[in-house]
Amino acid sequence: IDAERARICRDKNNKVMAYRRGYNGQVCERTSTFAGVNIFDVLWEAEPGQGGNLTSSIMNIRSVSESFGNITVIVRFFASLWGPYHSYWYTNKKKFWNVFDNIMSEFESHDNLYLIPSIGYTDWYIVSNKVINGTNETLNDYVKNETSISRTLCNNFFREIVSRYKDKDKILMWELGNELNLHVNLPPPHCGDTN
Repeated sequence: IDAERARICRDKNNKVMAYRRGYNGQVCERTSTFAGVNIFDVLWEAEPGQGGNLTSSIMNIRSVSESFGNITVIVRFFASLWGPYHSYWYTNKKKFWNVFDNIMSEFESHDNLYLIPSIGYTDWYIVSNKVINGTNETLNDYVKNETSISRTLCNNFFREIVSRYKDKDKILMWELGNELNLHVNLPPPHCGDTN
């Protein structure tokens, strides 16, 4: 492993500056080794819409922080609920965002944690079919039709979450897709049965 690439630059206030030495021509004041952790289910464990418990998620976040001590930890987590459960965001926005705000506050309370929220997934057609009466959209509607209800819901969620947390120093970047390879639509022999 190239030791120089496995470092994050920090500014004089100890905030992460960049993934490389220097930022906009500036010289890093110091660097620190970092680790990556995937606590993917932190929101799922917390949201009542998916039968979760916020206390459990907060304990997981604290455990990650304490386990690494002074090492900077890049945490990736799924920032939307799974499949049909994501309709909870649509039907109970105040409760959904209250739990999410608590999770973000917990992350922010740990100096060594930085975030990559994963906000993209492909089950928006399931959400649209669940929350909008008479809707019968498919994954293809979501992917191919920019005006579909499922795409509109997805875009609204992206807009809400990014605008809500865009000024948070702890967020390094947004991940817009997860396991997209699971939804490829290739004919055999590339995918599926070859018979």
